[in-house]
Amino acid sequence: MTPGRPAFNFSLQDTSKKNIKLTDFRGKIVLMDFWFTGCGNCKQLTEGMKPVIEHFKNNPKVVFVGVSVDGDFEEWKKSVKSGQYSNKESIDLYTNDLKSKHPIIKHYGFSGYPSLLLIDGDGKIITGSPPRPVWNSPSKANELITLIENHLIKL
Repeated sequence: MTPGRPAFNFSLQDTSKKNIKLTDFRGKIVLMDFWFTGCGNCKQLTEGMKPVIEHFKNNPKVVFVGVSVDGDFEEWKKSVKSGQYSNKESIDLYTNDLKSKHPIIKHYGFSGYPSLLLIDGDGKIITGSPPRPVWNSPSKANELITLIENHLIKL
């Protein structure tokens, strides 16, 4: 996850089973959130992300993408619909029953969740450890907003 290196060019299904690719987001800042159903910290991050998403909700150059490593498609869809692990403004993607064995998860070496990844408009990694806005650290939301805004200037 070295900054400046090309991000993994994924192709993942959304809730309607449409394939979404990283290249679909060229020219946009992409914040990816990797999570699973039942993850308490994932719920906290979802809540903590609300002010960040609210800040950028009218900016078409910022995209929030949630990637679930759940094993059952229908259960994952229920989790997305519940709003506990994903915000309604997010694009929700699924690792196609491969869970943590999906190539994107293996590529980044994720072993704990939630995990965040910030990607620039050229599909290159900004950081694999952006500030994580959670309920007990609201200043992290502002730090994340500033980081994204600083990269929006470069688009």
